[in-house]
Amino acid sequence: MATTTQNHSAGSYGGQQFAPVENYDIDTIEPDVYAGAYRARCTDCVAKLSNSGKPMLQLDWTMLSTEDSGDGPQKSVGASKRDWVVFSGGRGGNFGKIKLREIRDGMALDADVIPASFSSLEELTDLCNAIKGNEMDVWVVPSKDRDGNPDTAMAYSAPRSASPMGDVEEEEVEEKPAKPAKAAAAKPKGNKAARR
Repeated sequence: MATTTQNHSAGSYGGQQFAPVENYDIDTIEPDVYAGAYRARCTDCVAKLSNSGKPMLQLDWTMLSTEDSGDGPQKSVGASKRDWVVFSGGRGGNFGKIKLREIRDGMALDADVIPASFSSLEELTDLCNAIKGNEMDVWVVPSKDRDGNPDTAMAYSAPRSASPMGDVEEEEVEEKPAKPAKAAAAKPKGNKAARR
């Protein structure tokens, strides 16, 4: 009975090679693009249906450059990130409208390229063609994925923290969660009890 043996060396299996894996930390999740301000190009724009059956644009962005000096944004130059703009009527569609308006303004697109009404994905082709290949300033902001893991999301206008008054606004946001001032409102009940 013949037996076969395989020689296994570090970084190979059955003759296939791979780069050594180092510093593998399952508790550290790195985003596909780090938070920061970027100049980006929309490399692809496709009209398709969302999981809920609504029409949407799927946008693929490549980060071209950043003025942020941090390690994360610097190593994100050249990285890609996907985003979506979902079309929906009523108040539920406001988020998509705002994103599309910011893209239109950031790319200086002709307003007529965005259809006021459409009944097929093909009617979004001109809009996709107008967006694809264009560049604009974008912001990648901290977010969480569906499972609560750290992630990032695309923004097409500067977030409040990126404004000159960002420090003041961040301080105000930090004060809001510390609003157990409502608990201090419970003191009058204690005062009423003391009056009895």
